[in-house]
Parts: sequence; C-alpha cells; structure tokens
Amino acid sequence: PELLMGMLFRNSDLEVRFSLNMNVLIDGVTPKVCSMKEVLRAFLDHRREVLQRRSRHRLEKIDHRLEVLEGFIIAFLNLDRLIDIIRYDDDPKAALMREDWAGYATSFAPRMFARERRQSDPQLVADVTAELASRRGEDMADIWLSMVDQDKRALLGTLGLPVLIAHGAMSDAYSPETSHFLAAELPRAEITEFAQSGHAPHLEQPREFARAVEFFVSRVSPGTNSQQTIEGSTTS
Repeated sequence: PELLMGMLFRNSDLEVRFSLNMNVLIDGVTPKVCSMKEVLRAFLDHRREVLQRRSRHRLEKIDHRLEVLEGFIIAFLNLDRLIDIIRYDDDPKAALMREDWAGYATSFAPRMFARERRQSDPQLVADVTAELASRRGEDMADIWLSMVDQDKRALLGTLGLPVLIAHGAMSDAYSPETSHFLAAELPRAEITEFAQSGHAPHLEQPREFARAVEFFVSRVSPGTNSQQTIEGSTTS
C-alpha cells in the first residue's frame, strides 16, 4: 500500500506541494512571518468582524425602520393637531419642540449614542436624556431656529485657526461626508474618527477623545500645557 500511495502522490494531484509566503500584515499594520495556525486565526478573526459589522448594520436599519413606524403612529394619533401645525406654523419642527419638548428629547436623545453604547451604558443615556428633557421647550426651539437660520459655509475657507474634527463613526446625525467636507473647506483642519461613538464621542469615548484633543493641541501649539483649558471646534 505504501508503494502504491507513493506512486499516486508522485504522478497525480492527490498530493500537491507548493511554496507559501507567510509574511503578512497582522491587523493591516504589523508585518510578521506567521505560522499556518496564526494565518487561519487571522482569517477567522476577519470573518468574525465582517459578520459583526454586517449584523450591526442590519440592526441599525431595523432600528431606523422601527423609529419611522413609531413616528407614523404618533402622527396618526395626533393627526388633527399635526395638520394645524403644518398649516399655520412657519417652522413645524420648532412648534413641536415648544409643544412637547420633553417627549421630543426623549425620542432623539438616545439616538445620539452608538447602539453598543446604548446597550452597555444605559445610565449614561438616561442621564443625558433627562438633562435634555429638563430644558424649556421655548428656549430649545429658539436655539433650533437660530441654528437653521445660519449658513456659514462660505466663511469656512477664511478660518486660519487649526481645527480638530471629531467624527463618531456610528453617528446618525452626521455622515462621514460631512466631516470630509469640513476638512476640505477648512484650511487647517484634520479628522479624528472614533470608531465606537455616535454623535457624542466626548461622552462615549471620553479618554480617547481627551487624548486626541491633547495630541492635537500639542502639535499645533507645542508650548501649550495639556492641563490648560482647551477651546476648539469639534463636530461629531
């Protein structure tokens, strides 16, 4: 049997030998000569990450759809009042804020955070929601109107100060295109992305956010004490 198998191995494709370069980039960063076990582990880790990202994306789509359906139900239950607001108010969104700011804040505040943060730190989400809901609806509506009435995009190119753009990769409020637009328009801007944050990286990843700001300030102002108050411009 050994002689027969040896002949089959030599004269057929039952056994094929080939060279393999196992010098790879681990995590896309570190070059390393790996064993077959390490290569297979890296491949499995990559596939797990792909499946996790795909699942998160699907869950986010489901959450968004549920939110839309919830809005339809609320609109249907208050259809007459909704029609009055649309007909007679110049800014329906501000009118809704004035009428039920607490309900409005309770609806949108949790969406400031990444899905994982909402699940892992519900107390943080609850605290921020309660803080926003405690504000006066009239004041928040006025702030909203002030924001939408301003369009300063034409002035971005005239700002010569260094700007750090902090972007939460899981933000529902701003897409990556918004941050890239700002970085392209502002002469001295750079982007730092926070992979595990939504709209509030300073609350979701406070240590990473503080380190990013400190590093940014140390480069643009080498003589600045990191303990000094940092005043800058961010968008998440």
